[in-house]
Amino acid sequence: MLHSLRAGLASSPAVLDLPFLGTETLDSRLTFTRASAGTRFDVAGVLRTAAVNAPRFDYDPTTKAPRGLLIEEARTNFARGSGDLGGAFYGKGPSVTVINATAAAPDGTGTALRLQSTQQPNCYLTTGAAGGTNNLSVVAGRTYAASFYVRVVSGPVAGNAFNMPKSDGSTRTVVASFASLGVVADGLWRRVAVPWYADTTNASYAFFFFESVPAGTVYEIWGLQFEEGTFPTSYIPTTTAAVTRAADACSMPLASVPGWNESEGTAAVEFQRSAAVPAASVLATAFEVGDGSYSNRILGLATTAAAVRLDVTTGGASQAAISAGAFSPGAPHRLAGGWKASDFAASLNGATAVTDAAGTVPAVTNLYLGCQGGGGGCLNGHIRRLALYNRRLPNEQLQALTA
Repeated sequence: MLHSLRAGLASSPAVLDLPFLGTETLDSRLTFTRASAGTRFDVAGVLRTAAVNAPRFDYDPTTKAPRGLLIEEARTNFARGSGDLGGAFYGKGPSVTVINATAAAPDGTGTALRLQSTQQPNCYLTTGAAGGTNNLSVVAGRTYAASFYVRVVSGPVAGNAFNMPKSDGSTRTVVASFASLGVVADGLWRRVAVPWYADTTNASYAFFFFESVPAGTVYEIWGLQFEEGTFPTSYIPTTTAAVTRAADACSMPLASVPGWNESEGTAAVEFQRSAAVPAASVLATAFEVGDGSYSNRILGLATTAAAVRLDVTTGGASQAAISAGAFSPGAPHRLAGGWKASDFAASLNGATAVTDAAGTVPAVTNLYLGCQGGGGGCLNGHIRRLALYNRRLPNEQLQALTA
């Protein structure tokens, strides 16, 4: 059953209600931009490419359930030939047989690679060694996420999904097996991913995947991605060079919202993010009402401390930072936050509202979804619904909205 904010429970009607589940149309007052194409799954579970500046209404590829509006930061896939893993950019060991190089891939094309192990030793694919030319550049002190799609055709679920060496290539270490990443023999495509820390700088780094698979086991693989970050983002197809997907941005002027109240209000948002928030300086923003700077804004966000918070800043000074509850990667979160001079509160997932009785309300001009007006703080996840109210709703109604 889909979760949804109970927007009709408030004593005052919402002056803005934006549902993103079960629709693929944006409210005409929203401005959406992305300076590149981007990928998303459609309602049939097929990976599709969205054009420049086209919003991505995403679906779960297995259950086909809608996930909402996808908002992501910019990322680059450094793995060339990402959809042609049997091509010139990749090498394979002598114990790997290519059964079919035109199997059906998650994007509906015949570009997946069906492989069979003939014996466990020397069974591998690699981005650089054994004839491959897809060497990657890594920088010491940075973390990268490696990922690809895999499907078990026959045989036991065994073997290594990732075998990552030190950056200088001196020692290889098994990072994750297929079984440890949740791959099962049910014929469904899954995306497997691991974070990897670069200990040295290397302009010709290579790693192994699909390795040490027992003889007779058959897998299909497709869509390799190697990007800087602790978690993978949506697939970025490449051919002969690295490709960058630009950041998504979505906003609306509050002047276009009839009845908007500059002195008090409430925002209720439902959002989902698959990954933990990685670094202390990073905030995963679900919504912001602000003036386009970092000085005057009201934020609903997830933090590195595994908390969901309502933050209020006026004139560059923090007025409220309310931790409403715990953030859980992969789970939908429903946050309602209300503000009025010396009267702030937030409720998460039906919990009792947490309050703050001191502070002023900033002057704000815009609504931002999944990002911050001053830049950064991208959600890297899905907005499922957002509603705005022109009153600071009572605490019990904040709780009821998110239950």
